[in-house]
Amino acid sequence: MTTLTRYRLRAADPQAVTFVELFFDLVFVFAVTQLTVATAHDLTPEGLLRSILLGWLIWWAWTQFTWTLNPADTTHPIVRAVTLAATGVALVMAASVPHAFSDEALLFAVPYVAVRVLGLGLQIRVGREYADAGRSGIATWAALSTIGLVFVLAGAVVAPSLRPWVWFLAIVADLIAASVAGRRDVWDLNPA
Repeated sequence: MTTLTRYRLRAADPQAVTFVELFFDLVFVFAVTQLTVATAHDLTPEGLLRSILLGWLIWWAWTQFTWTLNPADTTHPIVRAVTLAATGVALVMAASVPHAFSDEALLFAVPYVAVRVLGLGLQIRVGREYADAGRSGIATWAALSTIGLVFVLAGAVVAPSLRPWVWFLAIVADLIAASVAGRRDVWDLNPA
């Protein structure tokens, strides 16, 4: 591995999906399974609404990280290490899905935020290899995404009756972040 290759995290060419990526995906399948079980135990309108909110957050964490991996060299040791760390943290998040609307909501929120922060950090690092315009969109996305993450943490510590509203604000903040950042730049997507 040359010095330039060692520090380059962006893939030069399209690449196949790796085992590490599939393992990451499998953890999110477990999260969705946990969500399905939680939903089946609370089929009230409020329970369905909570499941929709939680499903969105789980989906958002997964998509944000997989978009990060899209242009990254997923065989690079740093990318693999960050992906494995995110996988471990996501496993804790997935296991805590049934507790997300209880007094133990931090067990869900903290790992959720950690997965997102790992993804954003990797995205910023991979983005350093773009031209200035590309870095601008990623920087905007990462900065604005912190607002939604703060709402997720805040929602975990408020009264359970307020949690859906605060987490809804987190979703709105993330959608605004994606919209604003998306207008600033063209995203680099390389389908596997």
